[in-house]
Amino acid sequence: MLNVSTDRTGSKQVYLGVPSEMLGNVTSDGQTEVDSNVTLDLDNISFLNTVFTTAQALNGQVLNILSGTLGNLTGVYFNVQDFNEKLEVLENVEHIGNVNIDADSELASSGKYISSDIEDSLGITLAANVRKILIDLKTATTNLKATGSGITSNYVAGLINTTLIPVKAALVNAIDLALPLLDNGGQAVDELVDASISGDTNVVVPVKITTPLASPTLNNLLDSDTTDLKFPGVVIQTDTNLDKLVTFREDYYSHIYYKK
Repeated sequence: MLNVSTDRTGSKQVYLGVPSEMLGNVTSDGQTEVDSNVTLDLDNISFLNTVFTTAQALNGQVLNILSGTLGNLTGVYFNVQDFNEKLEVLENVEHIGNVNIDADSELASSGKYISSDIEDSLGITLAANVRKILIDLKTATTNLKATGSGITSNYVAGLINTTLIPVKAALVNAIDLALPLLDNGGQAVDELVDASISGDTNVVVPVKITTPLASPTLNNLLDSDTTDLKFPGVVIQTDTNLDKLVTFREDYYSHIYYKK
């Protein structure tokens, strides 16, 4: 598990430092795998504002109908369960939950660290999650209608459906305008990445340790009975040169133990 920085500027990256004793002996050996619990700061997501506003307006109209403002609902079938469920998912969109992404990793020219820029992969994954939420809500909204079972209930059902037409259309239109923004490179993708906050995060950075060992210091270490080599790692959002990241807490380290 790697620690996650709270810096909110720059690019989101995985950083794995190479112990000085192993410079020249460590290379990247595959894609970085990130498993993170993600939440979104809705204050920094503007492209969903109209969706939220129109969804709340439709929900308000539905609640009025259920209270009997358009007539007695006896004999009227008005199933709002699917709409309510999909609306609840939208209203809790900030709790994206577990996100799994893969990203290319690269050894720095200095050999001092391996890094993975996870911004693009994170954006694609977050956009896919939000896209599904919006499409599901659009489907539930389109299917939201009332039916009657007799003369009186048919009249009330017709009145309900007529009343819902403009508020349903407003929400569907808002969703249709938001969806293209979730395409690769769209404004919404950048907003989602910038608004994302990582909680518990597990990262796997595959490395290859080569032989013969180039470092005399490392060879001397390995002559001892037990050697503990520490790889400092962090998931960070920064615009600082990664070569300058030299201070880490003890729990930022992954260990490789060598025992003769």
